[in-house]
Amino acid sequence: SLDVLTFSVDKQTFPRFALILGLRKSPIPHFIDRSLDLLKVFGISPPTTSTWGSLNTKPLSSASPPLPASYITIAPGAAHLGKAIPDSTLKAICLDFSSRNIHIAIVGGPDSQTIASSLISDLTDNSITSFCGSSSLSETAHILKNSILAIGGDTGAMHIASALGIPL
Repeated sequence: SLDVLTFSVDKQTFPRFALILGLRKSPIPHFIDRSLDLLKVFGISPPTTSTWGSLNTKPLSSASPPLPASYITIAPGAAHLGKAIPDSTLKAICLDFSSRNIHIAIVGGPDSQTIASSLISDLTDNSITSFCGSSSLSETAHILKNSILAIGGDTGAMHIASALGIPL
C-alpha cells in the first residue's frame, strides 16, 4: 500500500448523456469546476479568474492573413477521431455562418490542413481563413481570444478558448 490519500470526481455520465439526448435541460457543472471542488475538503478556495493569472497570447505576425473585427474560430482536429467533429458537420457549420456573412478562422496543427483546405474550397466567398500548421500556440490563443465563438471537439484549442472565457 502506498498510503496515499486519493479522490475521484464523478464524470456525470448519465446526466451528460441525458443532456445530449434532450432529456435534461439544466446544465451540468464543468468537470474542471467539479475537480476543483475537491480543494474545499482542505479548506482551500478554488482559484478565480483573477488568481489564475492570464494566458499569454501573441499577436499574429504581419505575414499572417488579416482577420476582420468579428469572426468565429473552428478547431477541426483532435487527437482521437471520436473527439473530432465530423467533416460533414463542419461543412454545414461553415456554410451556415458564411451565409450570415460571419468570417471563420480555422486553427490547428498541420494535421488539420486537409480539412481546412476542403472547407475553404466549399466556400468561394473568402469567408474562411486557415491558420492550420502556420500559427504558434500563443498565436492560436490570440485568434481564439478575439473570436466571438469557438467550435470544435475535445481539443486543446477548445480548452484554451474555455480558459479565455470564449463561448463554446
